[in-house]
Amino acid sequence: MPSVWDETKFIDGYPGKFVVIARRNAATWNVAAVSGENVDKQTTINLPMLAGQDVKLIYDNNDRTTGFKIFKVKKDGTVKLNLLSEGGAIIQSLKCQKSISLFNVIFILQPLGTTFCSDRG
Repeated sequence: MPSVWDETKFIDGYPGKFVVIARRNAATWNVAAVSGENVDKQTTINLPMLAGQDVKLIYDNNDRTTGFKIFKVKKDGTVKLNLLSEGGAIIQSLKCQKSISLFNVIFILQPLGTTFCSDRG
């Protein structure tokens, strides 16, 4: 995870309920969603900067283990998130992302130091 960001955006939220924040470093967006309530929540967020792109989603399974999937954001940029009570999710763009950590190697299954570009244009 970078320590320096080129851009930070408030996406959605309400004090004490939930928050969704997006941060960009170079071409990679990192979106964090956190629930502050003791109830499960479904929300639709708008991420126009990721519209039509492949992203990885890390989320809480119902048994509180970590779930992972790669999917394409809709062309209109909307993403439906299911947040468990006091849980969260992370969305990260895969556009020209360089795998430099063990975390990326485990979840993207890329060799250390390789580059993955879903949009080579």
